Amino acid sequence: MPEISIITPYYNGRRHIEETLRSVRAQVFADWEHIIVDDGSTDDAAGLLAAYAKGDPRLRVVAQENGGVAAARNRGYAEAHPAARYVLFLDQDDLLHPDMLLTLRALLDGRSDLVGAYALSHGLGSAGDLRVGMVEACSLGRRGVVGGGLVAWPAHQPTTLAVLAFCNCIFSPGQVLIRRSSLDLVGEFDPSTCPADDYDMWIRLSRHGDLGFVDRALFFYRLHDSNASRDISRMHRMERAVRRKQRSSPENTPEQRALLAAGYRLSQRRTGLAKLRDGAREASQGHLRAAGLNLCYGSAHLLRCLFE
Repeated sequence: MPEISIITPYYNGRRHIEETLRSVRAQVFADWEHIIVDDGSTDDAAGLLAAYAKGDPRLRVVAQENGGVAAARNRGYAEAHPAARYVLFLDQDDLLHPDMLLTLRALLDGRSDLVGAYALSHGLGSAGDLRVGMVEACSLGRRGVVGGGLVAWPAHQPTTLAVLAFCNCIFSPGQVLIRRSSLDLVGEFDPSTCPADDYDMWIRLSRHGDLGFVDRALFFYRLHDSNASRDISRMHRMERAVRRKQRSSPENTPEQRALLAAGYRLSQRRTGLAKLRDGAREASQGHLRAAGLNLCYGSAHLLRCLFE
């Protein structure tokens, strides 16, 4: 019986999958199973994955017709050992520091009130070059909704619904070791919310407990052109859809509903004002088309802040 189930959706990711598999094998904490869900891939990696599985009984490969990343995560969860205490959803191109499972497991073992725990992430280029900046800022710049306003969130504090109501400060599902009993409570990933299905999951989990945060870089998020998060327009649309879904959820307490509504208004206000500032700067430089677009986008965000 493994203590941790690691689930990796795989779709045409031959370029980086071996490095990802090696980062799992290198874990100091070795009591895990790794389930690769081949989501209808058309590349030539089947033999490679089979060879890795043959060489390590902790690794299994299951195949399905292409259904998307959320469906693949759900299939992997269904295939995982039901007695495993923790689950990690690791993408096919991301990497784990050797101490990651050990560190997050220790935190969860000592804090039964936490539904999961995650670590700081570094960005990683396609060639393996470290890219420090945006990814770290996502976690280190946490803010939470308190009393209808925003406050800075200390690094030693866990991430709560008050933080997630304002923004998704977790860059990738692979950052988070989740308590299986909490996953059983909230259910599967929602494929209709892709590529923001992980954000949807964090909000659902945080209704039942906090997510512990380790201020140490133990995860490496691969940055490349095929990242789903690079489609900024689609990502923002789906994050708004997640927010609407979660604000209206019957699972909310009145306090949680108010928190999610306040977080949405504050996020739209911040984005709207930033777009207006960008528009004014572009106009001062004579870039009238860019200025017009930013002014339109900024106005749209401020209207959502007032009326949605």
